[in-house]
Amino acid sequence: MPSASTRRGEVVENLVRDACMAPSMHNAQPWHFSYSRADESIVLHAVPERAEPHADPELRGMHLGCGAALFNLRVAAQSAGFRPVVTLLPDPEDRQTLASVSLGESAETVDSDLALLHRAIPERRTSRYPFAERPIPAALANRLIEQARAEGARLAFLSGWHLSLVLDVIEEAELSAGHAGDPDERLWVRTGVKISDAIADGVPEYGFGSREGDGRATVSDLAHGRHGADAGPQPGGASGREAEGETVADATASAGAGARADMSPDAGTRPGATAGPEANAGPGVGAGPRTGSGAEAGMRAGTVPGTAPGTATGTGTGTGELGHMPHLGLLCTEHDHPYDWLIAGQAMERMLLTATKEGLATSFVTQALERSELRWLLRDPVWGAGPVQMVVRLGYGPLSPATQRLPMRDVLDFVP
Repeated sequence: MPSASTRRGEVVENLVRDACMAPSMHNAQPWHFSYSRADESIVLHAVPERAEPHADPELRGMHLGCGAALFNLRVAAQSAGFRPVVTLLPDPEDRQTLASVSLGESAETVDSDLALLHRAIPERRTSRYPFAERPIPAALANRLIEQARAEGARLAFLSGWHLSLVLDVIEEAELSAGHAGDPDERLWVRTGVKISDAIADGVPEYGFGSREGDGRATVSDLAHGRHGADAGPQPGGASGREAEGETVADATASAGAGARADMSPDAGTRPGATAGPEANAGPGVGAGPRTGSGAEAGMRAGTVPGTAPGTATGTGTGTGELGHMPHLGLLCTEHDHPYDWLIAGQAMERMLLTATKEGLATSFVTQALERSELRWLLRDPVWGAGPVQMVVRLGYGPLSPATQRLPMRDVLDFVP
């Protein structure tokens, strides 16, 4: 009969396995976990060797990916019956220690919605395929806005002039990247890799997706023009995420195809904790070294520009649905520090899991975020939101094949 220590070790492995299903830049998986048997806590560490100095010199993207992994850990822990207490940046002297998750303590309050997202963890992927011309219901858009707000961030869907501006900025960033080249992409994009190949990180060629031939794409072309048979499998027909009878077509400005490699397609297997100080994040959070000022501190509710705060409405369709394509959302935080990046990563993953649960496919648009002079142009001057942490693309369409994850021996240590 397995000992109590062995059983707890298996539980911890399952929790970390779920955490590692999170997206990260180019699927680099820049995280490591250590479990202390003495105080029954899991500590999340950043792995600088898996950072991307060209695209992410400030390590903002690395913190977002680790924040997403932390959120998955929270979801998995709550689903397993724990009431974890989470502290962000527990050691001000150690910038690589990002969070501590106590399984031995019991949080005073619990976000009951988290456990409901557990089944979405292995289903969530990053889709680099075109999405169907199908609106997202306003009720669902508002729910996604609320999910981001629950983690202390703001999500706003784009429309009108702001959507056009963002598309212009994205196009400029993509053209610039195409001319200059991307050394991080050359390191992490695995060309010539088949689904059967045992690749534990990076973006394999079968995850490149496809690109429409016309219009302005909102996403990077990882295959660099090599689509079709030589760029990996294409999903056949309408998928479970695509309405029957609808076609996958160019969006208003052409939603383009697959997502930027920065947040790569994600594998799922097996079967989480709240971020930041209690006042600045969701329930179940231990007070960390920094104090917060409320989940919405200094920020307006997520909106579609031109509507009342906290409301997602149609854009001239008269149907109460988001009618413009592509569906792009800006995820913003109040400030722009490592603490805020971890908050944004958790808000992003909460929104993505909710979208997955509701049948949406998702991807990321990060070209402009990699250039500081363009990143600030993405902000909405009307609502005065804080710095943009991620541009998310949502819609109904096929999913990319699952990519692999690093083995447990490479991402989890047990300490006395």
